[in-house]
Amino acid sequence: MIAPLVALLLLQEPPPPPVTHSRYGPLTQCLGGYAVTAGASEAILAMEGGITLMTDADAFHLHIDEGDPYRSQQQRTDIEAPTLGNVIRYQRSYGASTPDRLTTYLIPSSAGHPAMTVNSGGFDGSARDLRILGRIARIEGEQGCGNFRGPAFPGETPQAALWRPFSTPGPFYRCQNGVGFPVLSGEALQIAWYDDYDGPSVRLSSPNPVVRLDPIHLVVHGPIDTANGAGPVATAYRPRVETMSDGPNVLLMPPRAASERRGPDQRYRRLIRIAFAPGQEAAARALAGRIEFVARSDPRCLGDPTR
Repeated sequence: MIAPLVALLLLQEPPPPPVTHSRYGPLTQCLGGYAVTAGASEAILAMEGGITLMTDADAFHLHIDEGDPYRSQQQRTDIEAPTLGNVIRYQRSYGASTPDRLTTYLIPSSAGHPAMTVNSGGFDGSARDLRILGRIARIEGEQGCGNFRGPAFPGETPQAALWRPFSTPGPFYRCQNGVGFPVLSGEALQIAWYDDYDGPSVRLSSPNPVVRLDPIHLVVHGPIDTANGAGPVATAYRPRVETMSDGPNVLLMPPRAASERRGPDQRYRRLIRIAFAPGQEAAARALAGRIEFVARSDPRCLGDPTR
C-alpha cells in the first residue's frame, strides 16, 4: 500500500515554479540599484539575480556580477555610458582567425550595491552599445519600481518569454528566409523574439472547429539557410512526424541528393518544422502544404506587414 500512496502523492504535487518569469510591459523592474523599463511592445524576464529586456531590436541581460576568471586576458576599455557614468567594457576574441568578439560591460558597484554585468548579442563595441546601455538607469531606493517580484510575480504571462505581444491578422502573405505561405482570413500570426534561425519563428493561430475557445497554434521554425528554387516545398521536401522537446512536429526534410551537394549536415540547416499540439496533426500537415519557396524579390513579400 505504501508504494502506490507515495506515487499518488508525487502525482498530486504541483510542478516546480519556472526559473524565469516573464511579463509584457509597460513595467519598470529594479535590481541592485538599477532600473529597466519595458514599453508596451516589450517584455521583462525576471530571474534570480538578473533581468532581461526583450525588444523588437535586441535583448540584453542585466545581472549581478559573479566574477570572470578570464577578465585579465580580455581587452579592457573604460567608457562613459549616458545613464550609468563610468563602465568597463571587456572584449574577448574567439580566435586569431576570426574577427568575432564577445563584448560585455561591467557596471562597478556603488552605494553598497553589487557590481553588475550586462550582456547582449547585439553588443559589438560600437556606439550602438551605448544606446542599449541607455535603457538602464541608476536609482535611489526603489520608488516607482514595478512589483513583478516573487513569490507571486503578479501579471506573469509565460508566452512573453518567447513571443512578441501583438498578433497580425490575415489575410496576407508571410515571407520567412526563403519560404513563404499565405495567412488566411480568420488566422493571425505572432512572431518570436529571437531564435537560432535567420528569420524568427512564427506562431499561426486559427479557430479550432472542434473546441471553439481553444485555437490551433502552429509554430513554423526555419529554414536556417535561405532555400533556393521556386514552387511548393512539398514537391521537394519529405514530410514526417517526430516528437521533439516542444511536442509533436511535422518535419519537412530536404531530399538527400540536395544535402549531399551542400555537405553532410546541411539538410538540417534547411529543415522546416511545424510544431503542433496533440490532435492538431491534420492542421499542421495542411499548413505544410501551403509553404513554398519564394525569392526575396517576390512581390508578395513586399506586402508582408510583419516584415
